[in-house]
Amino acid sequence: MNQQEMKELLKQHGYYVFGTGYVARMLYRALEKQGLLNNLQAFCRSRTTSGETFLDVSVISAEEAVQSGRPILLGVHDGGSSTVPHADKMIHIYPYLKGWLFGEPLKRQQTMNTEEIRQKQPEDQYWIAARYAGIEGIAENDPKKKEIYLRAMSMHCSRETAQRRLESLKLLMSEAKNNGLDPDRPIALDADFRIIDGLHRLAVAAWLNIEEIQADIYPVSDVFTELFGENNRLSEVALRKNSFTDAEIAYLRECKRKCG
Repeated sequence: MNQQEMKELLKQHGYYVFGTGYVARMLYRALEKQGLLNNLQAFCRSRTTSGETFLDVSVISAEEAVQSGRPILLGVHDGGSSTVPHADKMIHIYPYLKGWLFGEPLKRQQTMNTEEIRQKQPEDQYWIAARYAGIEGIAENDPKKKEIYLRAMSMHCSRETAQRRLESLKLLMSEAKNNGLDPDRPIALDADFRIIDGLHRLAVAAWLNIEEIQADIYPVSDVFTELFGENNRLSEVALRKNSFTDAEIAYLRECKRKCG
């Protein structure tokens, strides 16, 4: 199903968004930008409490949403879909997000230098470095390094989602080590080299010394700063506000150095 067909489907039917986390918030913004909010019935989760809301919209159980017979949009990162209840009944929305938020790519599947991308990132930004900490934690079976990764991810998603991402990272590491990064799964950048999607892949590329990666390049948009705040980008200010110690930040600084 292409983007236009998906839009037409949502215009014609009531739908639910599964999840109430960061990606669900991003999805809400994308639906709003595309004028598709009118048929949003509710958000849903596996467990809810009576009267709960998210973005001023009611939250119901996934079971109740499934019984309604309406399509459900998967409002979580694709890496966690296998653990979501009723995932087989959901429409996977993640592939449409970037286009709905940022417009059509200026260039598709451009071959980019991984080190250049990493070096273009702001000096006080540790969102690639935190992924690299997770990689070292997995590779060395070091619970302290894994915990730094989990705490960093939990600054913008639930602990449960962070744990799923750590498990997905382990799989990504294995696949990339054996076969390289999937060229048919490009990362996403805007024209100013700001990273829209692909942080884990860039960290894995640093770990394996992979010099090139495929990237889709999107137009520069104010939506980026709206969606990716300090807690997402893991600025040093945000890390300190979230109780990261000097020693932990020094370790992330060393991970950032290793990333190039």
